[in-house]
Amino acid sequence: MSKTLFLSLFIFNLFSFDSSYWAIEKEFVLQKDELLKLDIKKDKDREELNYLWTLFIDKELVNKLWYKRSYFTFSLEKRYKRELFKLKLFNKNSGFREDDYMLIKFVDFDVKKNSATIKIYIHNESENIEIKRR
Repeated sequence: MSKTLFLSLFIFNLFSFDSSYWAIEKEFVLQKDELLKLDIKKDKDREELNYLWTLFIDKELVNKLWYKRSYFTFSLEKRYKRELFKLKLFNKNSGFREDDYMLIKFVDFDVKKNSATIKIYIHNESENIEIKRR
């Protein structure tokens, strides 16, 4: 019993949204088909990320994302295990550090304004990633 409790607490803390775990947290409010362009830099490497949402139906937000010549289509909902999309950033880290990654979280949808609120979290142990909106 105690091993299960310890493991549960460990996993919860690992993926919690504690601000000290995330190198970068940004919130964006986007209209339908509004393109969010981000420049992501790590040391000398630079990548461009393009994101937009195209449809909100039955409490699901349909999303499109372009990163590193790859295209992703996914849907997000405001319920457990359906509100997040994980994206690996850059190449593998050297040594024992965890790979850098980004989480896109669906926060809210405003029906009156027809806008979606998303949050972007970036995990980067060496804290050498910068993002800028273009």
